Amino acid sequence: MYWSVPCWYCPTCSSPLSSRFFLSLKLYTLHSISHKSHLRQVICLFFFYYRDRFIALWQHPIQILVKHPRNEVVMIPEQAEFETDSILMNALIQTSTQPFGVPELQSGQKEPLLGKSLEELRALVKEMGEPGFRADQLHHWLYVCCARDYDAMSNLKKSFRDKLAEHYQVGSLTVAERQVSQDGTIKYLFRLPDGKVVESVLMYFEERGTYAVCLSTQVGCAVNCGFCATGKLGFMRNLSVAEIVEQYVYVQADSGQEVRNIVFMGQGEPLLNYDNLLKAIHILNKSAEVGMRHITISTSGIVPRIEDLAREDLQLTLAISLHAPDNETRTAIMPLNKKWPLEALMPALHHYVATTGKRLTIEYILLAGVNDQPSHAHSLGKLLQGLKCNVNLIPYNPIGDDYGYKRPSNNAIHRFRAIVADQYGKKVTVRVERGVDIAAACGQLANKVQTS
Repeated sequence: MYWSVPCWYCPTCSSPLSSRFFLSLKLYTLHSISHKSHLRQVICLFFFYYRDRFIALWQHPIQILVKHPRNEVVMIPEQAEFETDSILMNALIQTSTQPFGVPELQSGQKEPLLGKSLEELRALVKEMGEPGFRADQLHHWLYVCCARDYDAMSNLKKSFRDKLAEHYQVGSLTVAERQVSQDGTIKYLFRLPDGKVVESVLMYFEERGTYAVCLSTQVGCAVNCGFCATGKLGFMRNLSVAEIVEQYVYVQADSGQEVRNIVFMGQGEPLLNYDNLLKAIHILNKSAEVGMRHITISTSGIVPRIEDLAREDLQLTLAISLHAPDNETRTAIMPLNKKWPLEALMPALHHYVATTGKRLTIEYILLAGVNDQPSHAHSLGKLLQGLKCNVNLIPYNPIGDDYGYKRPSNNAIHRFRAIVADQYGKKVTVRVERGVDIAAACGQLANKVQTS
């Protein structure tokens, strides 16, 4: 059903939307096995044409008010039940290369310099009537020195710093909370200019003597894996290039350490923010000097974007959140599998390896009694035969008793690892999780503020 509405307000940021607005309303009930009480998550997917592009926005309260053309208010009842549909991911994939809800600058809000490439900084400096070498100096302060304000940029003349401060801010994120785990892991809760929040995590790996930062790419997540706290937040919007890059720059500056490993395993599905992700990666590689081989993207399996990424031929690592060796189990814990089942995903992975020559990482969360049995291990080994990959097992990290999942026993974990490694010849590691006590481990990021 399509309604033509002359005026509408964005359900996410309440901004008035110009031009004509076409609304296609579809309800979904994601019936997750992780919900003991069978609570329904009702999702409204809105399409509208706004500023010459399609954008999809999500709202997920139990009751939703929609304005009908006849000015009647239609309430979607709590008990409304509809089956999930492939239109869900079709909509997301059609818009994933667009800015997709990244808010525009408000009146009086200054544009951040972080997120701009050296070429963009050179154009900016030239427009300001300054000599070209000033751009290189500014670039160095932003990405190598990780300066947080203009006063620290001591070799820039004061008149230039004042001119920059008049029109631009260094960055736009503020830290709402910083938590330190018993194992030294640090979790940052960043507040964005529009008031929304995302999390990043700094981890230290003693055995390698290196630091890694886990970055977010979206506010919330649309994929809604049953074992992941972020998915329970619903999807709100993509992060801008600047917001992605600034997470790294802030963590580097705050820690005082040389952070040379980046994993895009924070909040959101990275490949559903494809263009912003790639630009951020190029800036982190060329400007912040993080080696491409030290960057990892983790995806739940957005097949068209995996194919696009193969054509980019980047020397980064692609990690696939597989989590089950058969469609029935995978669909139960990852609704995305209804859109791109294993019959679509596995050929895309083989194509990626054949095109890039790169070895994949297969991520597999272990859920007691769900996907951790010997039969699952054998099925996984057979599924991965002929695929150039390593396997990373992730014992489940608790996100709340209401979701019904449990961590397998150590015996079950080691038994699973031994089957895949010894009988199918795969290199298998078991992830040592960090920051569990501050909800910073895999699957636990939920934007919770510490209250005690």
